[in-house]
Amino acid sequence: MTLYEMPIELVTADELVGRRVHHLMWQRKITQTQFAEMTGQSQSAVGKRIKGKLGWKVEDLMQTARVLNTTVAYLVGESTDPVDPKSPRQESNLRPRDYLAVVSELKRSAS
Repeated sequence: MTLYEMPIELVTADELVGRRVHHLMWQRKITQTQFAEMTGQSQSAVGKRIKGKLGWKVEDLMQTARVLNTTVAYLVGESTDPVDPKSPRQESNLRPRDYLAVVSELKRSAS
């Protein structure tokens, strides 16, 4: 039985978050390497977090929710809707590479 086939009751909180992050990354066609750059993590840490082998800190959850245009409540399983109905989000026309360029530019201007 794979992680994705396990009933939700048998999955740890870190595995649940990893499942949801992986699904959203897949929907948005974001690779682990791109996601790592977008969130300031190593690709290795992203892979371990997605598999539930490395814990998610609150800061990681908040940054991940921003990058994936979702809510922390969705990531931790408190909501089944990836978009908070109280706070409608506008779809971005930025692609992952565009986003990376914006992040790089912001980092340069901050230094």
